Amino acid sequence: MYTYLIIGALDIEVSGFLGLFEVRKKTKSGRSVFYHCGYKGKNILVARIGMGNECSKLAAESLKDIFDAYKVKALALVGISGATCPSLRRGELVSYKTIVNLSKKQNEVFANGSIETENISLPGCRPIHGATLNFLARDRAIKAKIYKRFGVQAVDMESYFICREAAKYDVPFCVMRAISDTSEEELPEFMEDFSKNKKGRGTIKFLACTLKPLRAKEAFHSVKGIRKASANLKEAVKQWVLH
Repeated sequence: MYTYLIIGALDIEVSGFLGLFEVRKKTKSGRSVFYHCGYKGKNILVARIGMGNECSKLAAESLKDIFDAYKVKALALVGISGATCPSLRRGELVSYKTIVNLSKKQNEVFANGSIETENISLPGCRPIHGATLNFLARDRAIKAKIYKRFGVQAVDMESYFICREAAKYDVPFCVMRAISDTSEEELPEFMEDFSKNKKGRGTIKFLACTLKPLRAKEAFHSVKGIRKASANLKEAVKQWVLH
C-alpha cells in the first residue's frame, strides 16, 4: 500500500522534493516516470508526467490502474503556477479550492467544467481558485482577462484532468503549487515550446536569448522564478506528507 501519490509535471518540480525521500526504484509507463519511495515508515509514489494538457490527460487515463495496483490513500498534484491575481507574489505557496478547465479557441477563452478539491489542510499554502489551461498564459493581458472573467487567481496546464480522475475513483486529492511568475510578468517565447514538450526547440531559443543582453535578462528572470517556486514546494510537500 502506498500512503501518497505525488504528481508533478517537470523534472525541476519533482527533483526538489524527491530528495526528501529514499528512492527504492524507478519505473516508466508511457511518458510518465515513477519513483517508488519511502519516508518515515510511509510508502510514497512520485510521478513525473510531463508538461501540458496532453501529458496530463495521458497520465489521468492510467490512474485507475495505479490506484488499484498500489492502493493509494491520497493524491497531491504539485507544481508551479502563473499568477493572474495581482496580490500573489513570486514563490508564494498556494492550494486550489476549485479548478476550472479553460480552453482557448479562436482567441476566445471558454470554461469546460470545474471541480472542487478535497478539504485537505495544507500548512503554509494560501487557498485560492485555480484553473488549468490548454495554452500557456504568457502575457499580462491574457492573465488579466482570465482573472477578470473567471475569477481564478493562478493557472497551470495539468491539475484539472488528474484531480477529476481522482475524484471519479474517490481518492482524496489536493493541489499545492508555487507561483513562478506574477500577473505583471511576461514569459519569453521559448517557454511556449517547453509547454508543448518541444524541448529541443525551446532550448535553442533559450540559448539564442542569452546572446542578446535584454532578452537574456528576461530569460534568466523567468528561469529564476521557476527555480524559486520549485524550491519552495519542497517544504510544502514535507509538511503534507507528515500531516
